[in-house]
Amino acid sequence: MEVIWLLPIGVAVASVAMSSGIAGSNFWIPIYLLGMGLEPRVAFWMSLLTMLFGSGSGVARNFRAGTLDLDLIRRYLPGVGAGAVLGAVLSTYLPVRSLLAAFGVFAAAYGVSLLHETVVARQPPETSNAPPPAKTWKGLLAGLAQGILATGSGVVLLPELLGQSRSSRPAKAVGASVALVFAASLAAVLARIDRTLFRALVDHRAEIFAMALFVVPGVVVGGQLGPRLAARLSRRLLRGYVGGVLVVVGGAILLRALH
Repeated sequence: MEVIWLLPIGVAVASVAMSSGIAGSNFWIPIYLLGMGLEPRVAFWMSLLTMLFGSGSGVARNFRAGTLDLDLIRRYLPGVGAGAVLGAVLSTYLPVRSLLAAFGVFAAAYGVSLLHETVVARQPPETSNAPPPAKTWKGLLAGLAQGILATGSGVVLLPELLGQSRSSRPAKAVGASVALVFAASLAAVLARIDRTLFRALVDHRAEIFAMALFVVPGVVVGGQLGPRLAARLSRRLLRGYVGGVLVVVGGAILLRALH
């Protein structure tokens, strides 16, 4: 019962992540790293695994509600999956701290830009019936970010998907982002497992089991609540909401880099 506080945290983080289409793994890493004292590799892996439960719940909710843009998912899934696997393999050899700092600045600046657009725009941008060409390199970049940093796929994808979606319901773009985040997290979770990580997970099995008892129910509930919030927002309000979340996420990423 010492970690029961993880239950409401799980509900809150997953609700924000599923309503904005941005992975909540960035918030889980400091919780596991600083709050629970897990070693970095385990904390990164656990954050990805946690978001699998949350985004999986969100995908199920979006599927039942009809808020999944399947066309966007099909167009971006190959790049996202390949990028996540490649990023997970490269994560051992890259300066993750420096990349985190740079990505944190990017996320915060992107969020400020979206907030500015929301404030100055007089009406939401119109959508076209003709699908614009998919920027496959952004899918690859999103997967790389998730594989290397254990976060970032939603930051790259959601603004792109909002512009690409032909649906008048912006919640469908959020649903597509949630599904792609799930795919990227799944690929990264599997690709990161090696002998060293497996041994570390075995060593921490008691703590992991105790945390899972509260984290998993929390993120599953949040995965159901988040899509309901997204469905209530107009395209313009959703962009502003995502912008605000990006500013917070960027700040949290910078804190991770500093620690």
